[in-house]
Amino acid sequence: MNKETQSVVNFTLNHYNIDLSVFESSYLKKIIRNNMTIHMFESVNDYIKLLKNDPEFFAQLMNSFYNSHSKFFRYEQNLNVLYHHVLPRILKKMKSSDELRIWSLGCSKGQEPYSLAIMLEEYMKQLDFNFQYRIFGSDILSANLDFARNGVYSEKEIGNLTLDQVKNYFDKSDDDYRISSSIKNNVSFSQFNILSESKYPSESIYGGFDIIFCSNLLIYYNKDIQNDIIEKLQDLMKSSSYLVTSYSERESLNQSLELKNVKFSSSVFIKE
Repeated sequence: MNKETQSVVNFTLNHYNIDLSVFESSYLKKIIRNNMTIHMFESVNDYIKLLKNDPEFFAQLMNSFYNSHSKFFRYEQNLNVLYHHVLPRILKKMKSSDELRIWSLGCSKGQEPYSLAIMLEEYMKQLDFNFQYRIFGSDILSANLDFARNGVYSEKEIGNLTLDQVKNYFDKSDDDYRISSSIKNNVSFSQFNILSESKYPSESIYGGFDIIFCSNLLIYYNKDIQNDIIEKLQDLMKSSSYLVTSYSERESLNQSLELKNVKFSSSVFIKE
């Protein structure tokens, strides 16, 4: 960690009791430097004075650490693995009274949990077999969650969906598209920080997940924090449940996870 980054880390810890060192060092440096550039500061001391005297600018800095980029069916290969391999394994063991429980961690504006719900609805239609499911989406930013709960997307934002998916699972209103109530009824959202002492989002009641999606989140934290997050997630997973990550996180997780790799996917792990 360079002196510039360390200075900001020391300030936020002493002044706001927030430890930025939990983030991966190169990512932390990039975010701080980008914010200094946006506000046209060359001196880190001058930038720190701004953060100290104007809480709004500090809030902007903190929000910069949380990537809100997402889209529907973003990781198509992962969803194909779930559709053809994971779901049959889980449903084979489920009783008719059981509920399939999925957590989308860092759900941004709701595209991932809604994509999962659409996938499950299509799965039931194809097999002519109904089952109960509940998807929990969580994010650290309240603005993202407000957007997700509203469930209204522009034509550009649904561009990754098929025409049938748009027709079956969205209601068109002027130039926007609203998620249908049949999908919304099975998806809940709550604000949650994975680094907090709480183990799981309040909406999920108790954890016990069959599948946890944690894609493009771990890479932003240092190794120790990654391990802490994984341990927390392991405690919330049922036996024979699945953790889904992004491809970019695969290599580092292979070195630290006690979870066994599911051989048919490059980014899906199973807890046995």
